[in-house]
Parts: sequence; structure tokens; C-alpha cells
Amino acid sequence: MLAIVFLFIDFLCFALLSEWIVYSSLTYLINVVVAPKTTLHSVRFYLALACFLLLDFAMHQRVGLCLAFIFVMVILTTALKPMLLQARGALFTLWTILFFIYEHFVIKYYVFSLSVPLSVTIIKILVNLGIGYAMLWGRWGNRSLIT
Repeated sequence: MLAIVFLFIDFLCFALLSEWIVYSSLTYLINVVVAPKTTLHSVRFYLALACFLLLDFAMHQRVGLCLAFIFVMVILTTALKPMLLQARGALFTLWTILFFIYEHFVIKYYVFSLSVPLSVTIIKILVNLGIGYAMLWGRWGNRSLIT
């Protein structure tokens, strides 16, 4: 249910800002994957993934374009989670930065042949890291959200 709320926030921010800057569905999906006790077969994970794919379709008008990144992210997070369990914030930061660099260089530049300034990507990274850390603080402060 929280994933749907974040999807609504993303569409509302797009309507207000006329640009996809806030990716709260993505940050929620990364938070769900990085959370210490999350299984990849939970309803929360699949609902967050569905909301992110819907957001991805709204942004790029192609279905499943970012599945290549999400698939690799889930496999690597599953492999690295025991080693980086104490550094959840660092793992979240790494995946967020990698996603926006992937989006900038692969999706925008190679797939759509758009020349987007790197400063826009840096602003997106900073805004979404702020949103993601606010979600992580809520997760760390409330033990019921970790399970």
C-alpha cells in the first residue's frame, strides 16, 4: 500500500514540476530490497516493483526498460547483503547513484539519444538520496517496519 502512495507522490510531483525529479517509488523499492529482513518473495517487494515499472513506463513510454538494472540490483544486493548489513545506508546510496548514472548514460543518451546535462542527474541523485534517507530513518527508528 505504501508503494502506491509513493507512486501517487511521483505523479503529483511530475504534475507540479513538469519534470521527473522525484523517484520515491524507486527509493522505496531500493529500501525494500536493502532492508535486512526482507524476502524477495514478499508482497511488498512485488507491489513496489510493479509501481516502479509503472513509473518507468510513464517516464520512458517503454515497458520494462529498467528491468535490466533492477534484476542486476536484486542479485547483487542478495549476494552483498550479509557483508554490508551494517552499512545499509551505504548500500542504498550506491544503488541510487548507480541507477541514476545508468539512466543518464544508457537510457537517456544511448536509447533515446537525448543530451541531458549532468547537473540534472546530480540534482536527481541528491533529491532522491534525501527522500531515501528519510525513509531509512523511519525504518531504523521503527522496528516494526524492518520485518
